[in-house]
Amino acid sequence: GSTLNPERRLCGVLIAFNEEAKVEGALKSLQAVCDEIVVVDSFSTDGTPGICRRYATRFVQREWEGYLRQKQYATDLAECDWVLSLDADEKLSVGLTREISRWKNQSGRLPSGYLIPRMTYFMGRWIRHTTWYPDRQLRLFRRSAGRWAGGRVHESFRVRGEVGRMREHIHHYTYASMSEYLEQLQRFSTLAAKDSRDRGIHVGLWRLALAPPAVFLKNFVLRAGFLEGGAGFLISAMAATSTLFKHAKLWEMERIEDHASLWNSPHDGPDRE
Repeated sequence: GSTLNPERRLCGVLIAFNEEAKVEGALKSLQAVCDEIVVVDSFSTDGTPGICRRYATRFVQREWEGYLRQKQYATDLAECDWVLSLDADEKLSVGLTREISRWKNQSGRLPSGYLIPRMTYFMGRWIRHTTWYPDRQLRLFRRSAGRWAGGRVHESFRVRGEVGRMREHIHHYTYASMSEYLEQLQRFSTLAAKDSRDRGIHVGLWRLALAPPAVFLKNFVLRAGFLEGGAGFLISAMAATSTLFKHAKLWEMERIEDHASLWNSPHDGPDRE
């Protein structure tokens, strides 16, 4: 990962928790282009720490405080100004490895960061349609130019100044099984509902009924998910299910608050005629 241009020394940053099946691939791909690698682990109980220690120049264990704080903490530990952030279930494609290597050894004026397209591997194929693609993410950035921002889910690095684009892909290896997806759906839909509640978003019956089919049609028809066959149908259905869960949980939170206020009021039910 050494570079001829010291201004473009690069630090790979990754957060991990119980990722022994995937994290080595992510770390190996970072090692190919990075001058240092920082890993922040949330006290994994599997083989993750041992794997990470073999690749990381700095390995730290820290209690989980949510994606946003964990990623900001890891980014702050980097010694280089330029950071490349990967998730444990991602790898740099061969093409992206070459593109970043060329970038490191060029000179000239630089933007504050780069959007990189992400392609997901699902049900034995690379997905090139639905809202899963091209899924551009700001993952190569100057850490002095911004901070991690967002809610409990969908965090991203936000920079001041110009943003460039890389052509080649990050490869994302998503759910290994439907049960893994359902487990994540349960967790993420709760976090997303809480984020919506914090932003003062309300959900009525019509939204609850119409948003999921609208999301399915957007993925399957407008974004050509049908070209992916069964995988495209499942991705579209999963997106609709995720929307339903998030809205249903938000709806439930509002009802619980209404019931709590009713419980604390002097009247506890409808008046008798």
